[in-house]
Amino acid sequence: MLRIYRDVHLAEECKSWRCPRCRRSISRVQKDVHYSKCRSWKCTRCLQVMLYHQQDTHAKECKFWKCNRCSKPKILYEQRDVHLAEECKLWKCGRCLESKIPREHKDEHLINCKVWRCQRCRTIIPSEQRGKLLKECEFWKCNNCAITIPRKQQEKHLAEECKFWKCGRCSKAKIPCEQRNMHLVEECKFWKCGRCSRAKIPREQRGIHLEKCRFWACSRCHKPRILYRQRHKHLQECEIWRCYHCDMKILLDQKDLHLKECPFIKCYKCCTSIL
Repeated sequence: MLRIYRDVHLAEECKSWRCPRCRRSISRVQKDVHYSKCRSWKCTRCLQVMLYHQQDTHAKECKFWKCNRCSKPKILYEQRDVHLAEECKLWKCGRCLESKIPREHKDEHLINCKVWRCQRCRTIIPSEQRGKLLKECEFWKCNNCAITIPRKQQEKHLAEECKFWKCGRCSKAKIPCEQRNMHLVEECKFWKCGRCSRAKIPREQRGIHLEKCRFWACSRCHKPRILYRQRHKHLQECEIWRCYHCDMKILLDQKDLHLKECPFIKCYKCCTSIL
């Protein structure tokens, strides 16, 4: 009960305010004026108070980190990954920037979140305007090197400038192009399903996933995420046709012309295509 009265007093009745930096008590109406003139500064990581002109030097030397999910300060930098993986039970939405959300409510929050953040220009807008912004956004983000550039420079960047590659299995980006084969053969421990497009599947669980996967991928147009029970319907509607003689993929309306001109014949005994 006393705690309730305290909160009411601080929120409504009390006319004074204490600066968290210099601990000086002043009138609440002078709060903004005092903030602009206060010569003290408080580090949000280690909670140390110092003179305002020392903040840049301290920011480089501070050995602590503050979690942006649960707002816990004074965490040593070397313990940051341990805190995020094991200790912190909360999550921060990257769209509306709301923090202290229980992890088990993450999916529910993303469904109901009314805000969306563009990954290209970082603009925060209402969710219903997402499609419009994606069409009008003047920026483009490279999946390989994660750099954001003007949209008109996209083709030049991919053809000449970008020297990196992104793995479609483990989603690791910024891999030098010359290390691509080494990453796929030696480093990457994951597998990507060509049916449902799900990535980051451990290689040893590939067989288990294929048994449970409910999707099918067309071998003609390579369209994934087709429900297995709808595969026959898709094959009837697919606009791509695959020649059974040369295995060439062509448009369905060019099928008759291709059969007349195809120089190959497939042996029905050994399934070898021969001229």
